[in-house]
Amino acid sequence: DDGSPDNSGKICDEYAKKDDRFVVIHQENAGVSVARNIGLRNACGEWIGFVDSDDWIERDTYETALKYAREKEADVVEWGIFLSNDDNDFENLAHTEGTIELNRMHTVLLHSPCNKLIKRQIVVDNAITFPVGISLAEDMNFVIKVFFYSQKSYGIPKSLYHYYRNDNGAVNTITYKKIEDEVKSIKDISNFLKSNNANQSWYDLLEMKKSRVKNRYLFNLDYPDFNAWRNTFPEVSTKIVKDSSILKKIFYFCIYNRLDYFAIIIFKIRFMLRVL
Repeated sequence: DDGSPDNSGKICDEYAKKDDRFVVIHQENAGVSVARNIGLRNACGEWIGFVDSDDWIERDTYETALKYAREKEADVVEWGIFLSNDDNDFENLAHTEGTIELNRMHTVLLHSPCNKLIKRQIVVDNAITFPVGISLAEDMNFVIKVFFYSQKSYGIPKSLYHYYRNDNGAVNTITYKKIEDEVKSIKDISNFLKSNNANQSWYDLLEMKKSRVKNRYLFNLDYPDFNAWRNTFPEVSTKIVKDSSILKKIFYFCIYNRLDYFAIIIFKIRFMLRVL
């Protein structure tokens, strides 16, 4: 109970009175990372799972996940998610079955810890925690480290988690602070990979993350910040230009060469043509 302002804490206490498998921890509001880390420290089972406060799971989610984990001898199993609102499940982000390959770890399914069952010993042995004090990409930071230490990760061909999508919620509002937090998280991951002598595949994955957060300065703010784009992870600028469509190449070329007046014109064309 992370300082809930409603009756959530009392409801949790009522469950604990009825069933001693429930353990309730009350704390002053400190954010999701602190709450999750306290949960990790107090967990004592063989497996770890997460469900966010406004989401829900299928009745057989963990039964199914545990079955696959044991049959496939996997350290981590992962499943698809439903994007849901108050009315229905409006999108199914399905998962394919099989061993999870590193080259697809940039997808949305891989960022969240909530659609995974994780062997707790991996977290304990490697002291993996959620970074505190950042509001974006703390999930990614934790998940990448879990996958790094896992011997085998396996995908379940079912969607077993319902992610509540509130399009007006704070999580969908990108601010400078959130982008800067994501940059911090990626820098932490970079240091982690260097200190653990990671192979090139992990750096290729990180390069995709760098490109993604770099472009937030252009496409996720009310107005593009060309200087921030140029100054953030400049080592991936050339690749972004190279891998882009023709109009994007021109757009990035203008930014890269500080032709901001022309970049703004192209940016405005974007809203008319929807091609960037």
